[in-house]
Amino acid sequence: MPRLADAPHVKKIQTRGQANVLHASSSDQLFRIAAQHCPVPGGGRCARCGFVYTDELIDCPTLRCVRKEFNRRGEFSITPHPRPLSPAADARMIAREQRPCQANPALWDMDQTTHRGALAAIGTCTTCPLLTMCQIAAAHEFATGRPPSSMIWAAIPYDEFGTEIRIDFLKEFIARRDGRSSSAKRTSPQRSGAAA
Repeated sequence: MPRLADAPHVKKIQTRGQANVLHASSSDQLFRIAAQHCPVPGGGRCARCGFVYTDELIDCPTLRCVRKEFNRRGEFSITPHPRPLSPAADARMIAREQRPCQANPALWDMDQTTHRGALAAIGTCTTCPLLTMCQIAAAHEFATGRPPSSMIWAAIPYDEFGTEIRIDFLKEFIARRDGRSSSAKRTSPQRSGAAA
């Protein structure tokens, strides 16, 4: 006897409801959902929902909905999961998929980002499951005399010399970078003499 949940119109309604939930989710929440719906080590099925991949479908329905939502927003893109070569390659691929800074690197570039973009990047870093790994890598770079420059790394913004930029000074730093510093207001020179 067929189940009601297997009917095509019921599945379509469930997908539409899921899309509405994703529409109201933040980007951080979407990244967490996408990280949960990745292939199990060795591939073949989704780690979260158990969806079995086919040659045509290499993402579970939830991950496809998350991808559509990111595309609708135009913020980030999640690349499809390639077929893993081995369990070790699969683990490396999962780690790459979970780095939100790879999806939109301009937000983490202090030469390009806006104040709002920098705050979003810092917020994303603080919730990233790979934050500890980035902190260790940044400490290693400092120890070898190669501090990060003009970037946000491990939730810390750095200027072009590798000096940390305080969060409360971030807006002023970006204004100076763009030539519109509020501390050095530009005034137009006054003309002397009377008009004829």
